[in-house]
Amino acid sequence: MERLHYERGQAAFTLRTRLQRHRIAHPQNGLDDQSPDAVDTADDIETFHLDNAGHLRIHSENNPGSVGIIDEACEASKSPTGNHKYKALFGRSRTHNLQTIVRPCGVIVAQAPFYNAEAVSNVLYFVQKVFSVPRAHKPEHFIYDTNCDAKQQVLAHPEHWSWFLDVGMTVNVFHFLHKHDERHEFCQEHCNPMAYPELLGPDGKWFFNTSVAEQTNVWLGGYQSMCREMLPTKFNFFLNEMIRLRNQITVAKLAADGHNPRERVRRVRST
Repeated sequence: MERLHYERGQAAFTLRTRLQRHRIAHPQNGLDDQSPDAVDTADDIETFHLDNAGHLRIHSENNPGSVGIIDEACEASKSPTGNHKYKALFGRSRTHNLQTIVRPCGVIVAQAPFYNAEAVSNVLYFVQKVFSVPRAHKPEHFIYDTNCDAKQQVLAHPEHWSWFLDVGMTVNVFHFLHKHDERHEFCQEHCNPMAYPELLGPDGKWFFNTSVAEQTNVWLGGYQSMCREMLPTKFNFFLNEMIRLRNQITVAKLAADGHNPRERVRRVRST
């Protein structure tokens, strides 16, 4: 029973439950028939029983008070108008954030500064531009913490974003569990990583580290104090050199672990 209890806390188990709950016609976690005063904020109710084969099974009944408020928009959505406000500027103009594209192995593919806001349209354009250069290989999956917004934009304008129509667009596991509203139907249907079995290994665990980009951001944050006062030319040169050196270390570590990334690249390019 203890093993089953802790297994429920694993990301794959939780996301599978969410996906199954979304696919049924009437989820049992609604607040429609309960007043706010009647909602219990206790943890979900767990019961255990033996099936016909004698195996111990766990049954969990979701507490309606642990789901959150009903909202039409996903909690992790970006503001459609951005967060840029008009104001007088008496100093240098600064970028809003730095976006990176990172492969699951940890190799940083590209970086680009964003201005004013992290617009999902710019993210889509950035990804398409990077993987449209000669000898680039289009990814089968694109994992992004706000893919629910990006996917909706792709489906709303398929003629403009046709490049993404055959690309799996999911939210990384951490953000999907903790930042995205469980009641947002589009997000649960289209951006749940559990909906793509190829992302899971034979042992039921995630085949890739879907949060590798977030972990790379922590590394990049260590250079923030150095880069803050740099002008664009020096800023881009410095970051590109740091990324190049980091990629060399990452590739060397992968080779030492027997993954041999350079040989795989040569083999793919020769086919």
